[in-house]
Amino acid sequence: MATYTSGPKQAPRTSLVPSGEYLLEVLNAEDGVSEKSGNDKIELKFEVVLPDGEPGPIVYDTLVFVANAAWKIDQFRAAIGEEVVEGEEVEVNPDDFIGKRLRARLTQERDRTDKTKKRNRIGSYLERKPGEESDDIPF
Repeated sequence: MATYTSGPKQAPRTSLVPSGEYLLEVLNAEDGVSEKSGNDKIELKFEVVLPDGEPGPIVYDTLVFVANAAWKIDQFRAAIGEEVVEGEEVEVNPDDFIGKRLRARLTQERDRTDKTKKRNRIGSYLERKPGEESDDIPF
């Protein structure tokens, strides 16, 4: 029989934040293949890091490896502090993304499964300022 010691109650997670710029932390990144197109993809799971230390909403995004979506992958890589060089072929390992912090502009949209609710969505990833490190992002 398994045993454990119960811990302190956790504050409830905020489920939605107003549109704006936020600090995000990558909680998970997984390789996959798009069911529709058969293209490689990386599914990302983020936590919004709120300034007051409360648990922020979970936000998801997908990077699909097709030529017309390279801009989004470049934007993400620049946001986590990687140098993006035009025309460079890059091997991407999703495990390298876990724990990275970045800034992004979030928007709100209707939830796809429950139209009565809203959810946050990543509108754009924001490029790091020169010299800005993951732990230096001011939020």
